[in-house]
Amino acid sequence: ARTRAVGVARGSHILFMDDDNLALAHELERFAAAAAASGADIITCVPGQHPGTDIGPGPVAHLPGPDPRHPVCGVDWTPVGNCLALAAHVNCLGDCNALYRRSMIVEMGGYGGDRRSSFEDFRFLLQAAACGYRLEVLPEVLFLYRRHRQSRSMRENLFLSHVDSLRPLAEMLPSQFWPLLLTAHGPWYQRHAGNAAEEGPG
Repeated sequence: ARTRAVGVARGSHILFMDDDNLALAHELERFAAAAAASGADIITCVPGQHPGTDIGPGPVAHLPGPDPRHPVCGVDWTPVGNCLALAAHVNCLGDCNALYRRSMIVEMGGYGGDRRSSFEDFRFLLQAAACGYRLEVLPEVLFLYRRHRQSRSMRENLFLSHVDSLRPLAEMLPSQFWPLLLTAHGPWYQRHAGNAAEEGPG
């Protein structure tokens, strides 16, 4: 669906948003200003915690913002930017709810990976970073990220999704280092699997 959207879009940039997340009132304005000022290919931001979240840990901090409906937002997690070594351990890049230069998505051939995977967004961000595209994190909460029991990432092909998401890194390494990559990634997978297990089989 995202690749099809890129095919019919006509602007220089495109903003993706999953339907279980919530945009704050200033999201488009702040993303557009950041794109104009930075020239980055991808701009992500800090995900706030959606009030409908019903799984996982609570907010790690709270930040004020200009949206009158949500004047203070709990921080769900904090991406720090393009660091491939850290990305083997945890998603430090951001969520698919980000602003992308449309021509970059076309150059990369759209979202790829195994169609059974639910981490195509992280895989795409990682592939873009590995290819040398510029990714920046706007240090503001611009949308609210919902973790919930019916989320596809909690219910479908969890192990395959984690492995598939690492392929951009694996392709940069000799094959004998694959076990080291999987070992580094293990704690992230275990945390995710633990949360999913609390909700029963999906």
